[in-house]
Amino acid sequence: MKAVEPAERVLHFVALFFLVSLIATYGLQRLAADTAPFFPAGLGILIAQTAPLLACLPAVLRGNRTGALVLALIALVYFAVGVWTLVDPDQRLAGTAEVMFALGLFAALSAYLGAQGRRLAQEADAEASAVEGLPEKDP
Repeated sequence: MKAVEPAERVLHFVALFFLVSLIATYGLQRLAADTAPFFPAGLGILIAQTAPLLACLPAVLRGNRTGALVLALIALVYFAVGVWTLVDPDQRLAGTAEVMFALGLFAALSAYLGAQGRRLAQEADAEASAVEGLPEKDP
């Protein structure tokens, strides 16, 4: 099995950065909200808003391709919510942060999945060549 490429590690780190930033954006919105105190009502709202992100976090930490794909698709939903938040002038900064972090998360996960897929395809080609006794292909 071939070692993970440095580019793949960097993309994984960038995706985790955007994920944590998106969660932090919702946390800061709850802290700044005047409508409900942070504890316990605001904390419940925060958990409800970030539950899909938190549910995918263990899979992404392990480098699971399915978890990363699901999180990339969930990021598009958060992008739509961010665009909806942009309409309110009082929350324009929060909406901008949501849009940027959601797009960054989607792009980083897409690039990460592409790099991981290329590595796995090369490993499969090398394994198939070894089984058949053929020389390996150059990438």
